[in-house]
Amino acid sequence: MKTHNRKRKTLDSNLTSDDDTTHNNASSPLAFPTMKKVQCSHAMDCNFDELAASYPDFKIQLDKVKDRQKNCPAGTSSVSTNVDFEFNVSLSRALLHKNFQLHLKTIPRGYLCPPIPNRLNYVLWIKDLLKESSTFENGRYFQDSPVPLGYKGLDIGTGCSAIYPLLLSRDVFTEGKQWQFFATDIDPFTIKCAKENVNANNLGDVIQLALVAKTHDKGGPRCFKQVDSKESSKCSTPIYTALNKARKFYHTVPFCLDFCMTNPPFYSCESEASAPRAGDQRERTDMAFHESVYPGGERGFALDMMYDSLVYRNEITWYSLMISKKTNLIALQKELENIGLSRGSIRTAEFDQGKMKRWGIAWTFLTPCVRSPALKLRGGVKSFEVLLDATLEDPEAYKEIANRFLSFAEEFRMIKLHVDLESDTRLVLSEASGSHEIEKKTLFTIDVSIKGIVSYESSTKVTISLDIYCLCHEGLEKVRKVENQVSSYYFVFLKCLGYFHNTRECLHV
Repeated sequence: MKTHNRKRKTLDSNLTSDDDTTHNNASSPLAFPTMKKVQCSHAMDCNFDELAASYPDFKIQLDKVKDRQKNCPAGTSSVSTNVDFEFNVSLSRALLHKNFQLHLKTIPRGYLCPPIPNRLNYVLWIKDLLKESSTFENGRYFQDSPVPLGYKGLDIGTGCSAIYPLLLSRDVFTEGKQWQFFATDIDPFTIKCAKENVNANNLGDVIQLALVAKTHDKGGPRCFKQVDSKESSKCSTPIYTALNKARKFYHTVPFCLDFCMTNPPFYSCESEASAPRAGDQRERTDMAFHESVYPGGERGFALDMMYDSLVYRNEITWYSLMISKKTNLIALQKELENIGLSRGSIRTAEFDQGKMKRWGIAWTFLTPCVRSPALKLRGGVKSFEVLLDATLEDPEAYKEIANRFLSFAEEFRMIKLHVDLESDTRLVLSEASGSHEIEKKTLFTIDVSIKGIVSYESSTKVTISLDIYCLCHEGLEKVRKVENQVSSYYFVFLKCLGYFHNTRECLHV
């Protein structure tokens, strides 16, 4: 085989990005992962014709919709513009029974009938969050002392259907584990209906329902300076009222729930909730005012819940909401970052079901480990090839690699780096610790792995891959500087190394 030119100081390389496209010394810049997309089509059968064949009540309502479609004016013949409350209820009942063997006994007119696929998306996402916080094949997802799952969840504003605890009770979520769910609402009649649905499924020992006080109108959401336990006790805000009831029921010390979930009211006043839709002037979805109205609307509810979480912190591992407007999602994520949560402590998702989109946001006060999959960066240099002009025994090669990393740290001027040699095959390159608290945390990690070795007559070509993880925006700025230099540094300095294999080096900053 032809020998490569041994006198070249650098090597023309193939740089591979996330989409496996080959570039010449160029790739998309490092960036945080994109928002997770959740769609429950794999977990639930939603075929209308098949449902109609098995559920006569649904067939009656579906036929009525089809008749309305034939007789409606041009431009208004879609299914969504011709459904009514009876259709929605019959569809929800059929879907729940066919897919989950659940009975939806009571949904009174004038109260919200939940769209099942949309709610299931949220449940499946919560399941993913809990798996992240409780298991990890190579260690922990969180730097803090791991809190074992208590198998307890909280639903705020459960509604007449109690849809979230009903879905959560199924194996699609529990996977055979014994869970307990605590669900609250501010309306006595709603709690009565929810109990009928829970009892119809023999889930009274799994799902506990509680009536809580209505939130007072505070003239808008609180500001950050008002957040303390005394302020929360005055406001009867969502988390405060729900946790007070849950504590009295469970009597556990220390008290901790694995998650809370909620579908916030959309509107800030009754007139807004009762006005026709802006686009097609259709009536709003059937909802009672206590289900649809909250001081400050959806954003006001979300902010109140976020400020409550600052008081109760680790009493709930994951705080979460399903949001109807992406602008509110962006605003809440920004506010969470403003109050000090790192990028790694916040999760977002898009729930995509047909034409309806909703978004999920969740946050935790546990500090994630840098190698959490949610922190793995996309873009940047994913791999590069290096030509080695000499042959060394493995121990000598390992030692030379460590020396090159030491040289890299010493010569790197943009960030002050420190190198720890943990073993013959592992080293840690970290930012020199400072007095500020955030500087003591691991902000980013670069895993450098040997993925392929090809031997030639008197040289060896080595493929090196990079897996890069980052905790926060500050870390992203720093890791970009390191990543921009590390591959070109290898081009220049690793050319003297010989054959080596299965080497895994870890750069931590």
